[in-house]
Amino acid sequence: ADFNITKAVLNIIADTKSKVYSTADPALTYTVTGFVNGDTESIITGSLSRATGENVGTYVINQGTLTVSGNYDITYTSADFNITKAVLDVVADAKSKAFGTADPALTYTVTGFVNGDTESSITGRLSRVAGEIAGIYAITQGTLRAGNNYEINFISADFTIIERLTVDTYTLTNVTCNGGSDGSVTVNIIGGTPPYPYSWSPYGGTEATATGLAAGSYTVTVTDANGSRVIRNFNITQPQVVAPPIAEEIQEFCRAANPTISDLKIEGTQVKWYASDSATQELSGNTPLVDGTIYYATQTINGCESPERTLVIITLNEQLPAPEGATLQHFEKGATIADLVVAPSNSIWYASYDDAVNSINMLSPTTELVDDATYYAVSIAEGQCPSLPFAVTVNVTPGVTFKYYPNPVEDYLNIQSTRIVERIEVYSLLGQLVKEQNFQSKEVKLFLGDLSGGTYAVSIQFKGKKSTVKVVKK
Repeated sequence: ADFNITKAVLNIIADTKSKVYSTADPALTYTVTGFVNGDTESIITGSLSRATGENVGTYVINQGTLTVSGNYDITYTSADFNITKAVLDVVADAKSKAFGTADPALTYTVTGFVNGDTESSITGRLSRVAGEIAGIYAITQGTLRAGNNYEINFISADFTIIERLTVDTYTLTNVTCNGGSDGSVTVNIIGGTPPYPYSWSPYGGTEATATGLAAGSYTVTVTDANGSRVIRNFNITQPQVVAPPIAEEIQEFCRAANPTISDLKIEGTQVKWYASDSATQELSGNTPLVDGTIYYATQTINGCESPERTLVIITLNEQLPAPEGATLQHFEKGATIADLVVAPSNSIWYASYDDAVNSINMLSPTTELVDDATYYAVSIAEGQCPSLPFAVTVNVTPGVTFKYYPNPVEDYLNIQSTRIVERIEVYSLLGQLVKEQNFQSKEVKLFLGDLSGGTYAVSIQFKGKKSTVKVVKK
């Protein structure tokens, strides 16, 4: 009979293997059990194989060409060969938009394609966290996919909604003086994306501050880096024109007083005087006035000088000579200023020297004379300066009853008195004695027919008394 020796069984178990998409296959290995009689793996020939395919998935590892010499049968246990996804790095690009505008397209950059693949294998698109107020929002992967062979490693970025470009605040300085050009505007921009180019119209430059502006309307246009634009209008104003000061066009002064610029009479604020209507050098207050010269004045209000000037023409008058007459004159009680005798007869009278030189407190012709008082006469005439004062002291005595007539007189002046007339003296208005005659009678006739026409002071002397009257000779 036969003695059969049957084959021993070798248990070969394939090892599970894997690789990343598009990389080389690793070696297919296995484990063996069941060797006897000192046999080893050297008696195994051939190699395992796997199901064909390079896309991501699971493939069976087959026995392939693996065989063993005649003493063994193989019991083969399969395993899986896994192809895993390659990694694509998708990096979102940071994006922004101005408040109230449409979102820009969300873009990205990709690295990690293998096996000749391109971005055409990517589907879907990125998205962002919802919101429309100014702020920062995360950009998300959204529906972006890369097919079965790739795993996306997504790196987010910021989506910024920028506050609306606007003029937040501004500082406006109006023109200081009418016709000037010292106005300015400074704008403060918020929102948008710097840098901010500025454009001022009709002029003003390309900075945030426009200077050297005259009165008028100005427009600034600001554009940010994203093309957002804001336009703002401004109006620069100016004050009213400062009117010139007010003054009499012709002003007269006494040459002897040595008048100066400070003596000119004018109504205005911070008045300045100039030698011409275009002069820029101000005249000092102690500049002497010159006869026939025209001077020009401005006034300054709130730092603004009047563009128009007021002219004043100077006339320097000569001073009249002082009146003449008797420095001591005698009158009866009741005599008035009108009875004082000086030449010229139209002189005006004052009670003090200071009043006379300052032309104040002129005495009325009806002012009664006071005994032992001194009065001051000043000559006046149109176009000439008043004279220096002439002093007359009066002696007023109790009245003597007398009358004189006619007045005006042509030949004889009749005088009738309750007392004896002792002497009569006749003086010109210059105080010159032109006639004298002694009497001893209460009724006298004084011949004046030989005198020239004019006004005379007739001094009548009684016993112990003296009185002076004015008589007009025809």
